[in-house]
Amino acid sequence: MVTLVKRFRLDHNFRPYVGLGAVYLFTYDSHVTNPILTEVGEPELEIQDKFGWVGQIGADWRLSDHWWLTADAKYISVKEVKAKVERTFIRAPGLPQYQFAEVGDAEFVADMNVYAFHLGVGFTF
Repeated sequence: MVTLVKRFRLDHNFRPYVGLGAVYLFTYDSHVTNPILTEVGEPELEIQDKFGWVGQIGADWRLSDHWWLTADAKYISVKEVKAKVERTFIRAPGLPQYQFAEVGDAEFVADMNVYAFHLGVGFTF
């Protein structure tokens, strides 16, 4: 995530700011955690990498000559993220001739819309 920030009131103890930027969604080591879908085997989960955008609003408060308190809220949006689950099997107790049944592959598309909040302390030297 990268944002460009515009700070206001630079000569005051309270400095609000707004920002806008880009975010890149990438996943690694993704796996299915549903116990019914993982009882027989481990399905493969593939999630698309994709760009999105981020907006933020926040403020810095000067606590002393060198110490700052900062707080902000970010809205992160990545639209139409595609995911695919493959090689999914489940137990089939109702089918005596089979111990398990293949469910098949599934594809879905989802929007990621996240609010993130940050509180921090800074030191200027």
